Amino acid sequence: MAVITHSPTTTEALRLFGARVRLARQRRRLTVAQLAERVGVSRTTIQKIERGDPGVALGTAFEAATLLGVT
Repeated sequence: MAVITHSPTTTEALRLFGARVRLARQRRRLTVAQLAERVGVSRTTIQKIERGDPGVALGTAFEAATLLGVT
């Protein structure tokens, strides 16, 4: 299996997206577990989104962002 290397621009965009999701979650006073339940995923998946992990499904990341009002 080939290892996918992302460009610095992509890596930074993922990091910024994750930071916006984390900030929105914290502003709404939700725990990682509470957001995970609302999205229908594990706590680990939410933590990966917030870290900017490129392995998270795009639809899952967008669902979390949408639930939090992140544009």
